[in-house]
Amino acid sequence: MRNLGYAALGLFLFLIGCNIQDIDLNKIKIENFQNELAVPFGTASYTMRELIEDVSDPDLILEEDPETAELMITYQETGGSYTLSSDIFDVPDISNPSTVSLPATPASGFTVIINESSSFFQVYESVDGEIIDSVFHADNSSLEVQVESTNPVDVSYTMTLTNTINLSTDNPVSFSGAVGGGSMGNHIQNLMNHKTVFTEVNGENRFNVDITLDITVDPGESIAAGDEITITIEFLDQDFIIVFGKLGQDTVAFSGQTIDIAFFDDFGIDGFEFGSPEISLDFRSSFGIPIGVGLGGIYGEESDGSRTYLSGEIVSTPPVIESSSIVAPVTGEVQQTTISINSTNSTLQQMLATSPSTIGFEVDGFTNPYDQSILNFVTDTSTIRSFIEVTLPMEVRLTDVQHNLDFDLGGGVDFSDADSLTLRMTTVNEFPFGATLDMYILNAAEDTLYTVLEKNALGSPTLNHADKTIVEPKTSIDDIPFNKTGIDALNNGTTIRIVITMNTTPSGTAEDIFVKLLATAKLDITLAARGTIDVKL
Repeated sequence: MRNLGYAALGLFLFLIGCNIQDIDLNKIKIENFQNELAVPFGTASYTMRELIEDVSDPDLILEEDPETAELMITYQETGGSYTLSSDIFDVPDISNPSTVSLPATPASGFTVIINESSSFFQVYESVDGEIIDSVFHADNSSLEVQVESTNPVDVSYTMTLTNTINLSTDNPVSFSGAVGGGSMGNHIQNLMNHKTVFTEVNGENRFNVDITLDITVDPGESIAAGDEITITIEFLDQDFIIVFGKLGQDTVAFSGQTIDIAFFDDFGIDGFEFGSPEISLDFRSSFGIPIGVGLGGIYGEESDGSRTYLSGEIVSTPPVIESSSIVAPVTGEVQQTTISINSTNSTLQQMLATSPSTIGFEVDGFTNPYDQSILNFVTDTSTIRSFIEVTLPMEVRLTDVQHNLDFDLGGGVDFSDADSLTLRMTTVNEFPFGATLDMYILNAAEDTLYTVLEKNALGSPTLNHADKTIVEPKTSIDDIPFNKTGIDALNNGTTIRIVITMNTTPSGTAEDIFVKLLATAKLDITLAARGTIDVKL
């Protein structure tokens, strides 16, 4: 019979997530009953903080407001570090051939020297049509130039790429050489410590080349109309230290993250709602480009695998990870952006009301979400680091929350000498919710042998609407009767199944409010059995 008393005590502790095997029996104090027909089981007292601390969740951080004693549960997770430069901007190898016409010159009996100067432009193509302002080249990048002539005359040349500049000297890259009679000139320039500046014309990234030719036509040689030299300029093994430009819109995928919420695992129930839950997404970005954050992939997953996805204004109007400063000398300085997901801008409250065991974050990003005309930059070390914090202030609402508890009777409990038995429960409740219970005694085949319905397990205290706390504790006394049929069921049954139904204290108004769970709130339980019994333990 003593085990039955502990079982009844245990169901109250479970109301807020305490595992039944964790009941602290050392806290029970035996009462001194004088009535020889009464069997006392004792009393136990627990505070709200003690009970929540008993939740088997190592990741749960329980905090208490030192002034109000209000409790708050927090989960924290380092979301990850993302280097997305290649997703946002990729530099392909560039190979551009151009031709320069040679002046038509008839053969003669003497040497003719011709000086020619011209300029032309080439196009630095981007993968997705980005408008590039400038590229600061990485150490492994190179510039290769080939000059080829099929005419036998000697051509000396000086070529200057006016837009590719040595950062140490501020001088453009220049090459000199000579070709003739089918020969070829080759030049290679490592682009370490160089930048190339572009001019946007009709959506093209253009760079200019100036060339000076000294052409020597020997006696008997000629230049036919249409003769030319071919110049091929190649940017190879392209990588960058930093790129400036209007980089357009690209989609980037942040790695999926999950947070296990074992607090809900311990409950395993629907109908537990938080009044003001919040998820804070903290981003630290050194990208010089704003990134919109698609939050429609945030979901709560229940233990059976079903998912409830977040929706609301913050999903339909995505927030933005702010761009790092583009003003020298702080280019690439980390910019912090905190995005708050709450019950005002989303369906977070409804998502958490499903009591998910896991919260998943399948978050996508897209660059320049609202203005593609602004200047951006990306560096080779640009990163986004994310941090996730789930905050659950213990301001809650329980609406017909139900849970089953099974207690093993073994081979039954011997009450063969009892005509009747009553289990009396006295509770002094400072928690802002009440509970009723239905009790079923089952045999090994789970047939119901005896039923007790809608007993008042915890009375609901009167609520103070101003601060959402109780006015005074609620004392309740209730008896669970066992007639002869019930006693026979205890003798022959194997399981006591208790179905608990919990509700927060009604507001008494049209407004359905949430109530605060205070760390210092206390629940006292006194248990006793009345009747003539012969207990075999």
